[in-house]
Amino acid sequence: MTNFKLTRRAVLKGTASTIAMSAAQGCAQTARIAGFNLTDDHDIRLGMYGALIGKEGLSEVEGAFHNADILEMHQTTSLAANDDETAWCSSAVNWAAKAAGTEGTNSAAARSWLEWKNGRTVSLEMALRGDVVIFWRGSRYSWKGHVALYHGPASNQNEVLVLGGNQDNALNISAYPKSRLLGVRRATRDE
Repeated sequence: MTNFKLTRRAVLKGTASTIAMSAAQGCAQTARIAGFNLTDDHDIRLGMYGALIGKEGLSEVEGAFHNADILEMHQTTSLAANDDETAWCSSAVNWAAKAAGTEGTNSAAARSWLEWKNGRTVSLEMALRGDVVIFWRGSRYSWKGHVALYHGPASNQNEVLVLGGNQDNALNISAYPKSRLLGVRRATRDE
């Protein structure tokens, strides 16, 4: 007997493929998620998450060659880096925003998402899957940071799970300490 059980991840990956294909065809504003138009904040948030989960496992290439998908993500920022060694967490989130039919920050700086014009601040307690999460790196007051999408609570109550790029040189779901969180932003419909 054939087992037709689908995992949640497989369904989300299929959804992400639909979003990415629509965006690639120049139809980002009418991209569909499981049959729904991206018309409200909920759909944008899930569209961003769906786009990134579809790229889960993407990783940097060692040596002189570079991952073409990461280079494509870099093109959504003004830095437009041409290698996959340049920090690409913000490039991944900008790419996801574009795939979901909204505008990102156009910046390679993770902390630029704290001022994202198409997002509003929410508390970590109110965070939903697909919200943008920004962490400090180095020190709370440095320019360095990390940005990803909220996945959910971690088994360790001092951490949260996030889906993002440039996490151990790959796009994956990783745990980050709540103590390093700078902010949570929820997508809003740009006018």
